[in-house]
Amino acid sequence: MTRRVYLVPGFFGFAALGELRYFHFVKEVLDEAFQRFGADVQVHRVDTMPTGAIARRARRLHEVLSETAGDSGDLHLVGHSTGALDARLLLDPHREHDDDRALLSRVKSVVSIAGAHRGTPLASAFRTAFGKELLKLVALMTIRTLKMGPLPVAVVGGLAAVLAAFDSAVGSKPDLVDQLQNSLLADLDADRRLALHQLFSDVATDQALLDELTPELAVHFDASTFDRPGVRYACVLTEARRPSVSSTIEAGLSPYAQASHTLYHAMYRLTARTPVSLPPPPELARHADRLTSMLGDLPTREDNDGIVPTLSQLHGPVLRAVKADHHDVIGHFDDAHHDPPHVDWLNTGTGFTRAQFVALWTDVASFILDERGTLIPGAV
Repeated sequence: MTRRVYLVPGFFGFAALGELRYFHFVKEVLDEAFQRFGADVQVHRVDTMPTGAIARRARRLHEVLSETAGDSGDLHLVGHSTGALDARLLLDPHREHDDDRALLSRVKSVVSIAGAHRGTPLASAFRTAFGKELLKLVALMTIRTLKMGPLPVAVVGGLAAVLAAFDSAVGSKPDLVDQLQNSLLADLDADRRLALHQLFSDVATDQALLDELTPELAVHFDASTFDRPGVRYACVLTEARRPSVSSTIEAGLSPYAQASHTLYHAMYRLTARTPVSLPPPPELARHADRLTSMLGDLPTREDNDGIVPTLSQLHGPVLRAVKADHHDVIGHFDDAHHDPPHVDWLNTGTGFTRAQFVALWTDVASFILDERGTLIPGAV
């Protein structure tokens, strides 16, 4: 009987924008892994609201399952970033309606990839009026980089300067933000510009997710959203290299590499600001040895992947914890030799590779097929 795996995207929930596909490399590796295992599995990519409230995104995920899951066969959800929260909310047994039971009872596993289970300080930074303009810039920078490769050095430098000024509370001129947006859109054709303007319109219309992802509110979501009995949960944690003098030197003399690393540095600093008043995840002690063995040290509240704090990503047994940034684990790292080439999101200096990417997603495929849960020691 055919199993179905649903890949649920994160904050900017586009499944595709022209030829740009959020999970393109992930689907490629999963399809190959399931074929090697001799398993009949269909992998679906979910299209959802860019920044809509988690409840709206969960309803959209329910619609996709209803439209595509057929009448039989096990279902499996894999959520990246905020997509992990969509999956958790959908399956919460306390929020289920009678009409949902037959469909949701077929869901057998949920894997969160760099999930924002306890939010991110980056959401707090983007909630201001000027922060929302920066959010559009970061979205456009991400999409433009993943679609067309490295940005012009002047644009990357300008983005880094804007974020640095924002971070230091000095402020930045709105006209510079407009100039950067125009520069980022300049190389795109009319259809792609139209699609991006629609994306930004959606972001401007519904930004409820920004509130829900602030650490102060997200911790309540995490505590009040319950796992569904009979569903196997697992998580993949990401921890990028901390920017430092050494990482800046190692970035090399390339103006682009330096500008990209400076931009990453600014985003890392914003993401590192988990409030001291918030306690660490209650399950941290239980997973401390596994996290330390995989990452070298136990993550602190400051450690993050450039978007989400590492400790915020902990929910359920740890399938893997990897040295990678937020987009490395969905295939957006530097590897020009693969066909099609992998394109890095930012120069973080973390060094995630194609071999690590394949190993990670092969483990995800194995976990989905391994109903006894033997892939994670002590998970069952």
